[in-house]
Amino acid sequence: MKVVIALLSIVALVGIAYGLAFAGIIPVAKLAGKNTQIHKALIAMKLEKPAPKATVTMRATAAPVVDPLAADRAALQAERAQVAQEKAVLDRKLATPIQPVHPANWIPPTSDKVAAIYATMKPSEIAAVFEKLSDAQVCDALLKMDESKAGKVLVAMPPARAAILTTRMNQATAPTQSGAESQAIPVASVP
Repeated sequence: MKVVIALLSIVALVGIAYGLAFAGIIPVAKLAGKNTQIHKALIAMKLEKPAPKATVTMRATAAPVVDPLAADRAALQAERAQVAQEKAVLDRKLATPIQPVHPANWIPPTSDKVAAIYATMKPSEIAAVFEKLSDAQVCDALLKMDESKAGKVLVAMPPARAAILTTRMNQATAPTQSGAESQAIPVASVP
């Protein structure tokens, strides 16, 4: 019996709440606005009216819409402009011709392979080849040769050219000194 009385009291309370809500005393609109599931249940119990489907209201004085991304867009535009300027500078650098590393009168040094070929030749044959080469090339090749072989090649050459080449080889192998010191060093003559 107590269960029946408890059930009847619960039904009575729900009925009173329903009646008060139907009469408008209990604000069901606030409950419906907070949760969509409650809104659907209130519509099913006929306590709340469904929202109109397509009602669009226009405001006469609309507040200006502030774009929250405007600052980001402005920063991106500034960055794009900077990247375009940097790209233009790099394009100009790429368009300029590359300057050679060595001056126009630079002669590549004698390779080890060419020096090895000279080592197999007779001194008179090497001297004949050296007549066609510049002094810089000949000095480089002579400095890569064995000393005794280089001496024999110099003997096979005309004396004037051998003297010039010897002077250039001395300059190439001498330690670098300042101009005042190099003038102060006496040159010894060979008897």
